[in-house]
Amino acid sequence: MINDNMINDNMINDNISINPEIIIKDVIIKDVIIKDVIIKDGIIDDIIDNELIMPINEYKLIFKTCFCHIIHILLAFYYEMYLCGFMGIILIGTSLNYWRYPLKNSIRRFIDIIWVCITIPYHYYLSIQLTIKFSTIFMSIGILMYPLSNYLLYKYKNNKYSAICHCALHVFVSIGACILYKDSYEEYIKHNYTPLKSNDECSSIEPNFKLINE
Repeated sequence: MINDNMINDNMINDNISINPEIIIKDVIIKDVIIKDVIIKDGIIDDIIDNELIMPINEYKLIFKTCFCHIIHILLAFYYEMYLCGFMGIILIGTSLNYWRYPLKNSIRRFIDIIWVCITIPYHYYLSIQLTIKFSTIFMSIGILMYPLSNYLLYKYKNNKYSAICHCALHVFVSIGACILYKDSYEEYIKHNYTPLKSNDECSSIEPNFKLINE
């Protein structure tokens, strides 16, 4: 006696034998990947229960929030903080690459976490070293949002507020970075340049600056 399961198995086997390039993936029930089967060149990669970290509405909100980093990237280059600017470009790249489809077990997640652990501490160190208080405060709030987001997600399964906290992380860190770039640049100008004062220059509308070290 032939049942439906036997027919389905035969259909799958027939498809595999005919076309080894078939990719069967993203079988989702309630935003959870049940099975991801990739068949290519005779190689079968079968991943069982590789879940999305949160439902689609929540992770799409985080994905959209990642674009706020564009603001502080532009300011980094405007205020001549080039290293921070390039770090920001890589950060937004890893963040968007992960949050477009955030699987728990993913190399994209690992790369994103590693780069965040490099970029944010570096900016936090600069804000403390340069004693830029508001930058330090905003970054501190943003950093605290990360454990709070994970606590709500894994302890209470509260996807909505976990996503909101993670969005707050991106926003507060971005604001802190903007303040850092602006204040550090102004502090640099203040300590390295001084306005010239003479009778001839008093009539000039545009400010004239001269390096102290010269």
